[in-house]
Amino acid sequence: MSRTTTLAIDAGETGAFAWQADGAIEDCNMPDTPHAVAAMIREIDPAEVVIEKVGFHVQGNNASASAKFAQHVGELRGIAVALGLPIVEIGPAKWQRELCGTLPKDKSARKKAIQAFVENRIGATVTLRNADAVGILLWRVDQ
Repeated sequence: MSRTTTLAIDAGETGAFAWQADGAIEDCNMPDTPHAVAAMIREIDPAEVVIEKVGFHVQGNNASASAKFAQHVGELRGIAVALGLPIVEIGPAKWQRELCGTLPKDKSARKKAIQAFVENRIGATVTLRNADAVGILLWRVDQ
């Protein structure tokens, strides 16, 4: 692969990667293991990594799930640091507002609206799972 400028990461085990190579936006589901994540990042060869700034435990959520999510985010950051990549963090509310404008408050409706927005913007189909990663990438490209 040719060197890309940005790798956008929607963190979490069911998150995704998005990057631009040779002018085309590429995306994929989050690899299954930290070793597979590192291998994929090496293959993509980005100049920087943009990670959604999340990982805080919210009272009422499952504490075990929050801890597992925070561990995964830490692994992603650790891999980026080990590979010598600069990390940019962006909160979900900020990139969503700056990229898409006003979105529904309901999470399911918001995710579908983001999917429709990014599909319209890039002129290609994007899975609901990968739409946030593509949105984060588009936000960074617009900066």
